[in-house]
Amino acid sequence: LGEGDTVTLTISKGPVMVEVPDVVGMSVDDAHQKLEARGFEVEDDRGLLGIFGDTVKKQSVKGGDKAPKGSTITIQIR
Repeated sequence: LGEGDTVTLTISKGPVMVEVPDVVGMSVDDAHQKLEARGFEVEDDRGLLGIFGDTVKKQSVKGGDKAPKGSTITIQIR
């Protein structure tokens, strides 16, 4: 670039923020479908008590809060 050349800047507004659905009390499959439909990745946390469980007891981002599209929401299963 030389003096007087034109430079174009693109300013990012950051990641697209998406409202996280409340999936507590849902089955694991339904929770995955609902979260993935909004553009989130889903990670299961079964721990020792959730090995045979099929119900979401907690989620890493509360329902109604916003998180970046494409981020991972962890669901605790019991």
